[in-house]
Amino acid sequence: MAASRRGFSANLAMLFQEVPFLDRLKRARAAGFAAVEISTPELFSHPPEHVASALQEECLKCVLFNMPVSSIGGSWIFLTSNKHVPTLDFIEAGFRSVPLSPLLYTPIAHRPDWYWEQIFQMRGIDPESVKSGFTEAWLASLFVGAQEAMTVCSIEGGRYWDCALDVRKVYDMAQGSARSTFAGRLAAVFGIPLLEGWVFRGSASWPSMALAPQEVQEGDRLVKTVHAAIAQLESRGHVYSMQLAPAMVGISRQNRDGSGINPVDVHDLLGDIISAGWLDSRVQAIAHEPTGQEDIDWNVRLFESMHNRCGPIEPTMIKALSLAGSHTNSVLRCFHYEVMHDGDASVCHEGRLSMELLRRHDPEFARAAREGVVWKILSRHVAAQLPQLLGLVQRMGNATLHRGEHELQLMRRLHQTWVQMSSQGAVDFLALKNKVTTGKSVHGKSMPHLYSFVLKTAGGTDPFLLNETEVFVRLHSPSTRSLGAAFWEKVSADVKGSNQFPRFRHAMVKLAYCREAVSLADLKKMMSKDMLGSVRDADGMMTEWRNIVTSMGDTIDTARMHEIHRALSYGDMSLAAYVMGISLTGEDLQKYQCKESLAHDVVVILEGIGQVKLASPWAAHEVKSTAAAASSSSQAARKSIMRELAADGSVKDSAELLKEAGFEAGQHVRRKADQESGEILSVEKGRVRLKQAGGDVVRVSMDGFLGGEWSVFIPKPEPHVIEDVFQYFPTQSPEYQKQKLLAELYLDMHELFEKHSQNPYLSKLRLLLKPRKAVEVTGTIPKQKLFLCPASVQIKHSSKQPEDAMFQIATPMADCYFWVQPYMQLPKAEGDAAGFLNPAFLVQGLTDADGLNMEVIHVKSTRNKGVLLPLLRNMNALHQGDTLFMQKQDKSVNVEPLKQDITPPRTRHSTKRPLEDP
Repeated sequence: MAASRRGFSANLAMLFQEVPFLDRLKRARAAGFAAVEISTPELFSHPPEHVASALQEECLKCVLFNMPVSSIGGSWIFLTSNKHVPTLDFIEAGFRSVPLSPLLYTPIAHRPDWYWEQIFQMRGIDPESVKSGFTEAWLASLFVGAQEAMTVCSIEGGRYWDCALDVRKVYDMAQGSARSTFAGRLAAVFGIPLLEGWVFRGSASWPSMALAPQEVQEGDRLVKTVHAAIAQLESRGHVYSMQLAPAMVGISRQNRDGSGINPVDVHDLLGDIISAGWLDSRVQAIAHEPTGQEDIDWNVRLFESMHNRCGPIEPTMIKALSLAGSHTNSVLRCFHYEVMHDGDASVCHEGRLSMELLRRHDPEFARAAREGVVWKILSRHVAAQLPQLLGLVQRMGNATLHRGEHELQLMRRLHQTWVQMSSQGAVDFLALKNKVTTGKSVHGKSMPHLYSFVLKTAGGTDPFLLNETEVFVRLHSPSTRSLGAAFWEKVSADVKGSNQFPRFRHAMVKLAYCREAVSLADLKKMMSKDMLGSVRDADGMMTEWRNIVTSMGDTIDTARMHEIHRALSYGDMSLAAYVMGISLTGEDLQKYQCKESLAHDVVVILEGIGQVKLASPWAAHEVKSTAAAASSSSQAARKSIMRELAADGSVKDSAELLKEAGFEAGQHVRRKADQESGEILSVEKGRVRLKQAGGDVVRVSMDGFLGGEWSVFIPKPEPHVIEDVFQYFPTQSPEYQKQKLLAELYLDMHELFEKHSQNPYLSKLRLLLKPRKAVEVTGTIPKQKLFLCPASVQIKHSSKQPEDAMFQIATPMADCYFWVQPYMQLPKAEGDAAGFLNPAFLVQGLTDADGLNMEVIHVKSTRNKGVLLPLLRNMNALHQGDTLFMQKQDKSVNVEPLKQDITPPRTRHSTKRPLEDP
């Protein structure tokens, strides 16, 4: 039975009626059918991809889509493969009942790469003989419904756009004169200009176009070449022009290399246009059709992250995605949705943009905000097959506006290009740079350091750290702000150890962009040995914050999650500023006694945003508010107190009335008119008793206090007088004595060096710099005749005895240790005299006493009693070829012991079988 059904198809409108539509496919397969016919309206209650998936799962072919018989009559057949044909009938009302036509289902039902190749009638007629006539008849039927649908579309949300897209698919089937007929009717029905731009000539035109982006990539003629490429696409029918309302245009994922628009730039541009006026001729608007739902979802996430600063997004209205003119269209969106805006009072009402005020200020600008601008739109085929061209178009838009690329935008492209190139082997920086930049870049000097920052701190192939920083900076910093090569060189430098604190580095980048509060000295301090511990602790706190957010699970909605991520970035900046000692305007970081207190406050903020209870690891360091802190303001806050009134309506206790106004006994007050001041003693019968600075007690009417004539102030402390000028004289200061001794030690070492620099045996030495630094003897030197003075540009001192100092200086100061710090500077160029090479600092150190031939002795200072200066002297006679060695302290280092790998070898299981006899 199954074999006999192999040539038949199951009509699902008649068979298996007892089960739902998709289950009928399973019944058909179980009954032995290899194909089905779908002629039931239930089809259109299921998305095309669901139908396609069900067909593929059951290994069935869909050979027929059958709609109700049309007024024209007849059944028209669309071939979706070389062997199977579906039938499709249209009626005029079809556009109302089925806005997304069955044409969408036809290719998907089999495989995405199948397309319509032929058209022929079902009953054995040669398709070649009816192909052209069928196309004409089908288009006539189609446009009868399209004409009538125009009125309905204007009311029901513009669904004719979907119809137009289906029509364009059908156009690929038309041959010869049918194509011109198609274009003419398309212009008449949908109001689209009569362009050959609707002609899709197939894949033959793509190879030649694919060469153009590569030529642009390697040259400096970006604008001219991209314009030529667009013109070529337009001549071949892949680009068309259309006026779109601002809300109908989204942002391309290729825009600014995936970073989208900058709301700060949008509002800055809005102000510029308000000042200069609107001109349509200045707008260069280029977009492309959406290639899939991913484009729409990306736009939803982008606009949500901007917190309504550029208006909301309505996914169903998006018809094109902007490549050039994105910020200009966003300005129009801001007016369309009348969003919040600071400044430009001529077009704002109560802090929001006003279309009515814009109409009065600039009618042309208001018209553009209402109706939109004319866009050049690249077809989705271009977007799918030439994605690199989209990137070049958006970069061309920046070049035309003389708008430099943002450094974070360049880093995003560096990362994307590196990921692409790394899949093909090792990445060469010069090759990557040529791909990333087009012509001369303003960030040329920064490029190596941006590249280094991306590789070290972006987060890997998934650049989650770079994405987080880029999203936050885009919302709070203009794209014209640049940090420069010196900043990126220092912030990307490596330090010793595996913990390179990437989050802390990103916090410093945010501080630099959004608060302009980071100097090169701060970055140098961040890398210093003394700061590394605190910096790494802070980096760990930033990571712990995010672990706490992750523990919230899926209970937080998208809007609050955006607020949480923004709070985390603010917390990163505050913690970095606190650790580095950077003061931020408007933030009182001094109230925190330790960084753990600040970290706990961030957790409290996250609790408030997420409205969930969080366990803070730093709860023990919570900052306690005190009454003293609350009363530290110069003017006491007014208090609401129940007034006790007498029978005549007067206040029984005048002091309570004064207290309600913010004045209490013991406060110091000052009259604003003449600066008279005093301390409040009491209030008696409506008068305030004040004690003045000279001791006099005066009375003042309470009305002046209630009328705001007096204010509370904190008096300056009494002057501190020191009668004996010699009490803290500099010569009595231990620090001064220490610095004085340090200066004398420099002189002592200089004199000692001058004395021994005339030693004739110095000429029998030579210095070796590579492969290791050493001092080699070239002749015979008698015992104790060679003296090397360790004169340096640095003599250090500390309250702790140094562990590895080789040239210590003995002094009378018991609480301070001095030593000579070795210093060496090699000449920068051959023959350059600007160098510092003291042979004493090139003598090799040995921990073993065997092999030593130099020793450190100490000689008395001629300037200070009790000071002994270090000097190197040969212990033994030296001969040609000897290398100088001196005693070096054996500094114990804790190292991880090496353990033998005792993992047993894996047993190899043989899969070979013995040969069998033939």
